[in-house]
Amino acid sequence: QVDEQSAENAALVTVTAVTTEIVSLPSMTVAVGDRVLVYASLLATKGATAGNLNVYVNKSAGTAVGTFLHDYSILRHIESVLANGNLSIVLAGVFKITGAGTLTLRVDGDSAGSDSTVSAGAADIHALVLRGTG
Repeated sequence: QVDEQSAENAALVTVTAVTTEIVSLPSMTVAVGDRVLVYASLLATKGATAGNLNVYVNKSAGTAVGTFLHDYSILRHIESVLANGNLSIVLAGVFKITGAGTLTLRVDGDSAGSDSTVSAGAADIHALVLRGTG
């Protein structure tokens, strides 16, 4: 059995120097042995000062326990972006469920140097839950 969830940011998001939520999936219920295939994409524009843009997918809520890529708690991409430059990225991975419960995954970011913006509809996250595959 496969379940699917997806979400897209509905409004402009300003990514600041502190962790900023960009887009989040609805909560889902998972069981031990499930695998969650996660795909997220984003197009961001840097402000007037160059700096790193850190974008990551993480478990933001829920009682489920699991890891990405064997032993990581997040999928992450960090890149130095020129002033007024664009960053287009894709993050993909498998979240292995080792403890049953509820799970909410989301895309977060933080922007050094100056804020970055993500236009409405320019960030999305998708999850396919493969049931009982472990």
